[in-house]
Parts: sequence; C-alpha cells; structure tokens
Amino acid sequence: MVLGPVVDGLRIVRSGLNARDRIIIGGAQAAMPGSSVQVRAGRIQPAQAAEAALPAPATSGEATFAAR
Repeated sequence: MVLGPVVDGLRIVRSGLNARDRIIIGGAQAAMPGSSVQVRAGRIQPAQAAEAALPAPATSGEATFAAR
C-alpha cells in the first residue's frame, strides 16, 4: 500500500487496495493469524463525526466506558 496524508483523522490510501478488498477497521488486536473472524460491513467516520458520537463526559459519581 502507498499511504498519503491524514485528512480529518483518516489516512488516505493512494494505491494498493481495490474496491473488493476487505480490511480490518476495528478489533485488530484480537485478529490472530489463522483464526476465524466474523466479517461484517462497517464504515469509517472522519474524526469530527466520531467525536460527536461519543457520550457526554461523566459527572461526579458516574463512570462511563466507551466501546472502541
């Protein structure tokens, strides 16, 4: 792959992928060579859209956990 700049928190891929390629967009830490994975469609969002989707900060006495 030939990578380009980062725009809105997303890396531009200049070449090396085609429209039918599948890539990991989440949970790469759990993907081990030779293991089975569950394939599902996903969408990568620009940084501003991802930040807007996060819950509001916790107030005193509350704990929140964001899934990534």
